[in-house]
Amino acid sequence: MGLMVILVSMYWTNRPPPLEASPQRINPNTASMASLVRLPGIGKARAMDIIHYRQNQKPDEPVFLSARDLENIRGIGPKTAAALEPWLTFETEQLDR
Repeated sequence: MGLMVILVSMYWTNRPPPLEASPQRINPNTASMASLVRLPGIGKARAMDIIHYRQNQKPDEPVFLSARDLENIRGIGPKTAAALEPWLTFETEQLDR
């Protein structure tokens, strides 16, 4: 039992704290990996998939205009996209590439 507690605590200490109800939302068009992994249901692999997907699209254009656009990422389906929607923003004023 003690080993299990140590392993679980090691996992959580290497992961950023989860998002809580906050007025600041994450823009998947510009977010870093550290920001993306804080989203519910998005781990390191999925965050990298999001970043790679947007890097392979046309520059200077927003890749994601809504949460549904995230369904283009393998492993993100309609349920996950719907769960992410309250945490996301799609403002296009400041796109950093």
